[in-house]
Amino acid sequence: MTEHTQPAHAQAAAEAAVTGSTDEQKKMSTGKKALLILGAVVLVLLLVVYGAGAVFFSSHFYPNTRFNAQDISFQADTEFVSEVEALVPSYQLTITGDGYEQVLTSEQIEFGVDPDRVRTDALASQNIWLWPIEAFFDHDISDAIHAYFNHRKVSDIITPTVTEYNKTANVSVDATIGYNEVFNTVVVQDEVYGNQLDLDAFLGKIDEALTGMETTYIIDGEACIQPAILSDDERFTAALPAAQTIVGGDIDLTMAEGAVSAGKVSKELLVSWLTLDPETLMPLLDEALVTAWADQKSAELNTVGTTRKYTRPDGKKVTVGGGVYGWRVNTADLASTIIANATAGNFEAIDIPCEQTSDIYNGPGGRDWGAYVDIDLSEQKVRYFNENDEELFITDCVTGNISNGHGTPTGLYYLRMKKSPETLTGLNADGSTDYETKVTYWLPFIRNSIGLHDASWRGNFGGSIYKTNGSHGCVNLPTSAAKWFYDNLETNVAVIVHE
Repeated sequence: MTEHTQPAHAQAAAEAAVTGSTDEQKKMSTGKKALLILGAVVLVLLLVVYGAGAVFFSSHFYPNTRFNAQDISFQADTEFVSEVEALVPSYQLTITGDGYEQVLTSEQIEFGVDPDRVRTDALASQNIWLWPIEAFFDHDISDAIHAYFNHRKVSDIITPTVTEYNKTANVSVDATIGYNEVFNTVVVQDEVYGNQLDLDAFLGKIDEALTGMETTYIIDGEACIQPAILSDDERFTAALPAAQTIVGGDIDLTMAEGAVSAGKVSKELLVSWLTLDPETLMPLLDEALVTAWADQKSAELNTVGTTRKYTRPDGKKVTVGGGVYGWRVNTADLASTIIANATAGNFEAIDIPCEQTSDIYNGPGGRDWGAYVDIDLSEQKVRYFNENDEELFITDCVTGNISNGHGTPTGLYYLRMKKSPETLTGLNADGSTDYETKVTYWLPFIRNSIGLHDASWRGNFGGSIYKTNGSHGCVNLPTSAAKWFYDNLETNVAVIVHE
């Protein structure tokens, strides 16, 4: 077998290659160690810097830090506390906005700070372990300061000024339901924001400003009385159709069973009476508002007690006021009828309900009687006219004695009843009986105390007898005349007593 051997130069080359590889490995190992050492050094340096920063910012403020607009970047906490304490004696809070102006001084409200708490609270907002990141952001520690003051004294100063300010400030108005004339429909009317101050909310805002040692507080909407109902309230979805039902038309008003127009309740008026249920916002007619309107309407329509003027068929012009005769509207029934009808969507005409009526309706001051008894005190005569103003009867009379204050009251009255016979009784001031008189025909027109009756004891009637020898207030008649009135008059006929 033949043995082969490498040439000498090939063997040397192989050995050199092995040696070179070993040197290269040594160099790489040395480089890695150097990098590791360098990294360790950098890390230690970073840790030292990080720790030093944490230590520094544990007693100093971050860059870009402000307190109530004052730059306190890198300031030491002890310096900051000293500056805050130095501000206390001259500190004041100026409150302004919408015409309101008030200054609260340190002395007025016993203002002060706790240095230890100032330092603790001011730095509490700084996370020192995140300083490498936080140092690049803006910081405001105004809210971190908690000054102390006398809350009662603040309230004592602010309360009267708010009360006075609110007298002329604008009131906030809730969103509600109104009427759009252009589209002839109800709509949601937007709320209105006023500037009346909510005392509790206002004091709360002032407390916040004082606690943070702010020097100015400009009044904002949060300190004002806010509308309680806003236009975007979902409850309006159901409320609008209900409101449309209530204000769906005008209601005509009449008097005397529809014979006379007495105005109308318009849609706009119905809308002005709308109120909203506080829980559901469903619309209702405000009973108090409707009743107030009905009271005013009644005053316009009532004729009882008003002064009437008329010309008697013989040409005498008469002016007379007072008494109980005439029309008197039933206010409560009028209001309740309007509410019930509108709520049900019923807009038929309403004949105004009355507690008392008379023969015809011509409004206050107009003649509202047909047939009537005319008692003329100056002439001492009693006449009866039918509804066509035809004089059917006339007689002399004797009325109340004016010399002793028993004159017959003027005015318009109703004949209340007829009674035959009757005993008339007069009482003295102490309640004792003054007189008792029997009459055959009794026709009272003022309560049951003054009326027409026969006076058989008198021999004469008319003239000036009544001035010194008149009655206690009644209208004395000859027996035959009293009988005629008794036989021909109907109760409730108008009785007019005038000069």
